[in-house]
Amino acid sequence: MLVSYKAIVYYTYPFGRVVFCQSLTYGGQTALVQCRYVVLDGSNHEYKICYNIFNQGKVASTAGVVAKRHGCITDVCRSDFAEIRIHFPSLECVVCATYLGCFFRDSKTMVLNSYMPAETFEPHERGNIYLALKKMLSMVQSEYGVTLDEKDFMCVQ
Repeated sequence: MLVSYKAIVYYTYPFGRVVFCQSLTYGGQTALVQCRYVVLDGSNHEYKICYNIFNQGKVASTAGVVAKRHGCITDVCRSDFAEIRIHFPSLECVVCATYLGCFFRDSKTMVLNSYMPAETFEPHERGNIYLALKKMLSMVQSEYGVTLDEKDFMCVQ
């Protein structure tokens, strides 16, 4: 099922954050995907990108390049994301992932929703954007009864 969403993957560094944003707007017959990243360092520069934000190799390397440009030393330039969030407005659902696992947030306050389930990652899943996406979509399916296709998150127009 194709559902509109807004997703972010962000990395936290001493200078600020590098936030990758992707949205899919679905209206009837057409779907529009937009991808960009923003460097939250005081200047808040925004850049369009031609790859999806769930492409670990491209996203992590872009975040690393930005971090090095800001003078971060190599061991600080980790490839692990700080958090992934996917907001489904029509479902009033926000599902999130960190290094340790997945959980839901309240769609209005963004506070952790303690009434909804959370899942931890196995050691081999930690830090992997694609595996986090799969687990997040699985959680949405089990809680909301909506089957979402991961391909809708992996494509760019």
